[in-house]
Amino acid sequence: MKHADFLIEMNVRTMSLKSKALVVLAVPLLMLVATTVLTSGALRQSEEKDARVAHAYHVEERITAVLDNLVDVETGVRGYLLTADERFLDPYWDGSGVIAENLQRLQLAVEHERGRDQMLRLRELVKRRIDILERLRTDASKLSAERSRLVPLLVRGRIVMEEIRGLLDTMTRQQQLTIESSRREADRTRRVAFLVAVAGAPAGMLLALVVVLGFNERTIRRLARVEENVSRLELGESMVEPDDAEDEIGRLGRALVRSGTLAIELRDELQRLASVDPLTSLVNRRGLMPLLEHQLELARRHREPVALLFIDVDGLKAVNDAMGHAVGDEMLAETGALLRDTFRTSDVAARLGGDEFCVMLTGESAATSEVAISRLLGAVESANRLPGRPFTLSLSIGAAVFDPIRPITADELITWADARMYEHKRAKRSAAPAPA
Repeated sequence: MKHADFLIEMNVRTMSLKSKALVVLAVPLLMLVATTVLTSGALRQSEEKDARVAHAYHVEERITAVLDNLVDVETGVRGYLLTADERFLDPYWDGSGVIAENLQRLQLAVEHERGRDQMLRLRELVKRRIDILERLRTDASKLSAERSRLVPLLVRGRIVMEEIRGLLDTMTRQQQLTIESSRREADRTRRVAFLVAVAGAPAGMLLALVVVLGFNERTIRRLARVEENVSRLELGESMVEPDDAEDEIGRLGRALVRSGTLAIELRDELQRLASVDPLTSLVNRRGLMPLLEHQLELARRHREPVALLFIDVDGLKAVNDAMGHAVGDEMLAETGALLRDTFRTSDVAARLGGDEFCVMLTGESAATSEVAISRLLGAVESANRLPGRPFTLSLSIGAAVFDPIRPITADELITWADARMYEHKRAKRSAAPAPA
């Protein structure tokens, strides 16, 4: 059973949307056809039961006709026996003339096997009764003075007639039972037809409407999921999982997710490339500014320290002019490497452009920015002691600490740190010995 349900579900999943719509639209038609078939079937059964009732009444009429014929024959003979007047034989002649025809009609009306056996017995008894009455009639005309000799025939005739009446009564009761049962069944089938027509048809149409509405609702939900993924794609958000149906909506949803996921990955990669300096692999100004603005907002809310170091590579232009831009690029790349190695991963180092760098310090690093600067200058000295270097690296550094009580913008903090950097640069120039 589970295997069959699985196959049905798979067939539904693999159907096209057009096929599903046709199946759903066919449901009302099928319900209408089913209701019509059930109603017509119930009415046909009711008509069959009514026909059985009518046939049972017809059999009763034939039974009554045979009994009336026998009564006529018997009445005519009895009247003749009592009066010896042949005018009393008129009922005898009338009944005996048609009883054979009525027996034949009764036999044709009786259909079941038991009824045929009863008819054989009835024919035999009727023949015996007619024969006895015939003998009574003929003997009565010959024995007008000795009527007592007819008594044995009268006794036998009465016995035969009682058996005939009993048999006809049995056959009549059978027809009455048939009439009663057929009427009950006819009434029941008419009630069924009425219920199907009055209640079944609306219920079937309601069920069909529920199926159609359910299909439409599910289709709308699936389209809404596709629409949601379109909106998510526009916002650059991850998309929800599409359904696995093999119809047009399912294929469209999966294609959208595949292409959308690829587009988001490409966008993220482009954003990453756009926010990363290719020479130093540090974030550039575009990548730094959102991070700095977000961190300053957090610092303002939670009273957390933030410090910004503005770093300038001294003498880059002279190195470019004297040794070429390749050596100048090597100087910038080494500066980026020193920044990555010196500061924590939670601190953000960035190249703003040219020979300018920034480092955003948070937490403990921000509170001890002077220690961080000393550590960076120590790393620079260590690098300069390495043999075979074509240049001597020198950095001018300015630090600005964000005050949550008197907050400023990210651009203002950079400008403040830049001014401190120039103060450091001027101080180093003033301390440098004059050339000989």
